Amino acid sequence: MDPSPTCSAISLAVGEPLLGTAPTASEWLLVEHVASWEHDATASLPEPARSAVAGWVKAGNRRVQLIRRPSRRLSGDGHLVAVADLARGTIVGTRVASLEAVNVPEGGEPVTGPLVLVCVHGRRDRCCAEHGRAVVDALTREMPGQLWESSHLGGHRFAATAALLPSGRVLGRLSPATAAHAIRRALDGEPTGHDRGQAGLSEPDQVRAMTGSAVPSGALLRPASCGAQPTIVRPWVPDPAATGEVMGGDGAVLAEELDRAREAGAAGRKVILVEGVSDKRAIEALASRLGRDLDDEAIVVIPIAGATNLTRFLDLLGPSGHDVPLSGLCDEGEAVLFQEALAQAGLGTSLEAQGFHVCRADLEDELIRALGPNRMLELMASQGDQRGFRSFQVQPAQRSKTIEEQLVRWLGNHKIRYAPLMVAALDLYAVPAPLRGVLDRWDR
Repeated sequence: MDPSPTCSAISLAVGEPLLGTAPTASEWLLVEHVASWEHDATASLPEPARSAVAGWVKAGNRRVQLIRRPSRRLSGDGHLVAVADLARGTIVGTRVASLEAVNVPEGGEPVTGPLVLVCVHGRRDRCCAEHGRAVVDALTREMPGQLWESSHLGGHRFAATAALLPSGRVLGRLSPATAAHAIRRALDGEPTGHDRGQAGLSEPDQVRAMTGSAVPSGALLRPASCGAQPTIVRPWVPDPAATGEVMGGDGAVLAEELDRAREAGAAGRKVILVEGVSDKRAIEALASRLGRDLDDEAIVVIPIAGATNLTRFLDLLGPSGHDVPLSGLCDEGEAVLFQEALAQAGLGTSLEAQGFHVCRADLEDELIRALGPNRMLELMASQGDQRGFRSFQVQPAQRSKTIEEQLVRWLGNHKIRYAPLMVAALDLYAVPAPLRGVLDRWDR
């Protein structure tokens, strides 16, 4: 096996943001092809299909995906050929007897969605094969009817990557432990912490659509396949207040937080590991309300820029590193990933025994339930956000949801600002157990 660093490992190490990296094509041609795929996926198609597909792509803002079921058997009578129109939110297709007969369908029958495409295109890049295959194996058990293997989705350095059609949501840095939870949240229109953006939009518009803010896009790295060192072309330090959790890690910048972890470990401090900046602010706000000075108590709260980075922080701070006292918070969907990382670090698999507390859904969900919808609306009104929330509620995707679900979804793009405000508005007896638990571990 090639010992050189993979492009996905380098991208993660430098803290490259996910957001604003989804494909910009608004029409996707899906061709069911159960055999192996060439480096250039369309080269796998025989003539005259290859020329027909190439002509269609050149005529608009379009791309082609080869797809197949994980079983590598045809999904029906013949090869599915379909067009996903992201602007219209439709997938229409037909079936052909052979790949030679593939052409772009004009009309056809609606294809039942959503479709979950996971890139496993190993001939394009080994990260796609290694990470994508592991995620497919996990999702086969979770969502077998929706799952398709896919050729290159763009951004192999963000493997494992997935695209949801016809919505166009594109996710990255998925793992077997996180993929199902992230995909379900994306299908519900929720932020996931793995969002690359909305396909069909320009890169700046992808950022704007997810955050409501105009944030400059542009990758830290010029894409390179594994074995070739990516080149830093334009550093982009994201603004946490603007981008929120959709950056992956709730605004935290990985390199900076690793440096803070090294300093805390060298100083022998107690460390609370949390997924993102909003969790950190909530803990600090609660400590202040309780009259506790975390600096005096030698306690440091460190956001790890997403659950997938936990292993790196445990290597620094756990038994094989500085071996400092630890506790932490994690979302329900990331609990298995935390357990695996703790076990790998030699800390066992019991989260509670190690001082790690699991939030039902996430900490913001816990805080909303503790406050209740009425007090949450009063808080939003005090911040001048109630009118914007009312407009959000009448969006088609939100109309059928409960107010609690709407609040969670809306808060996803405002959580860094609201986390300390919500803690300040709570009655102390109503503080969610996971939030209080991380501080109670080192009660004075």
